[in-house]
Amino acid sequence: MRPAAPPLVSEAVTRPERNIAQYFRVAFLSWIASWHSFFKTSALLSVVITLCYEIIGLITLLRGWFALPMLPIFESTFDAFRIYIHIGLEWAFYHWIVLSIKLIIYFGSFLLSLVTPIVPFIPNLSVPRWIKDAALISIVILRVFESAYFVLPRNKRDDARDKTTPEQKAMIKRAQGPFWGTLHYHIDKTNKQLYDISDWIIYQLQAPCRSFGWSEHHQVSLMIRKFVRELLLGIVMSGYVRLAGYLVYLPWVWRIGAPTVKSIKETFLYFCVSFVVALVTTGLWFWANSYLLTWLRTGNVGSAS
Repeated sequence: MRPAAPPLVSEAVTRPERNIAQYFRVAFLSWIASWHSFFKTSALLSVVITLCYEIIGLITLLRGWFALPMLPIFESTFDAFRIYIHIGLEWAFYHWIVLSIKLIIYFGSFLLSLVTPIVPFIPNLSVPRWIKDAALISIVILRVFESAYFVLPRNKRDDARDKTTPEQKAMIKRAQGPFWGTLHYHIDKTNKQLYDISDWIIYQLQAPCRSFGWSEHHQVSLMIRKFVRELLLGIVMSGYVRLAGYLVYLPWVWRIGAPTVKSIKETFLYFCVSFVVALVTTGLWFWANSYLLTWLRTGNVGSAS
């Protein structure tokens, strides 16, 4: 009987540098896969993270707008957080838009200077803080709706739309009337166009992923899509557009028992409950900080020690 052949030495053993590179690649992709799977499958985690989004956003904005008192460490933290958000939004989008407008104005004035005594100039333009704050609110609104879609997935909404009968659709159209129905149609159309534009930009940003042979369903591609979509749509105020669609649509069809109306009502009720909980929590946060500040200023800390 022939003895068993000795095990072959793998290429990874003979090339330790390749083995190490492969190890880090597998470790990185495994972490990405675990992260994405965890966030994709856990609706409860999405709800909790969204609530934190809302609370942090509300605290940051209310602190910046009204200079509400907080403990010194929290004042510094949230003031710096708002500044960093503004810087991030500036360099992610607004800086390039303002730069494009400046260049257009400069070249336009240059062309006019060839036939008129106008001197070419570059205007001093900037994006005010309130627009960046409005973009932050828009991002939070989008995050709430995205979280609602974890609770009410797309397949359920599609089923509700399919189960709506033609008679119910006609009833919804009559309830909205010509004005509000047309307005809702254009709002919904605008919302879809914003999503189409964001999908095109995301497709361009995913080019490095495609060069590695990764499809759009790869974990890294999906992470890019999730992050960039919310950022882009929030910056262009898509959150307000989507919220306006609900506010224009629901008051007129609230009493109609069509399945599609029920699914839209569930999504909007989730949005309202989430914001109410965030507002109450934010109010308790400022109340607790005010109470602690008053307690510290009375000197009870020294006497208690």
